[in-house]
Amino acid sequence: MEKLCPPAAACPVNKVCYDPKAVGVDAKKASFCNMHFYAEQPKANDISVWHGTTNIAEDLKERFEEYIKISRDQKPMQLR
Repeated sequence: MEKLCPPAAACPVNKVCYDPKAVGVDAKKASFCNMHFYAEQPKANDISVWHGTTNIAEDLKERFEEYIKISRDQKPMQLR
């Protein structure tokens, strides 16, 4: 995602390490999960016999263009 989003948004990536204590947020109430988890796509394909046909890079570009069109990029971001 880190490699696909910047070209879709036509901007550089700005990596930020989230530290709830540094920003004064109670980690237990933060919107980020404190546990690492992931889904392994090939394994899911084997189980479900489903195969994707979309192009995620193109989909991201289309979604970001829509995001700009409705001015969501102009609204302040809030961490809850």
